[in-house]
Amino acid sequence: MAALAHGDRGARDFLRAHAAELALVECADVASRADVDTPADLRLLDPDR
Repeated sequence: MAALAHGDRGARDFLRAHAAELALVECADVASRADVDTPADLRLLDPDR
């Protein structure tokens, strides 16, 4: 999977190619919806880092 996960697309192509093998799990209440792709993105969420 790591070979397919690159850039802003992440694992999107891998997940589409293996859609029949996926099990969706509701987890809306356990995480932030922030999109963190780089250390700079993370610093936007936590300026003290």
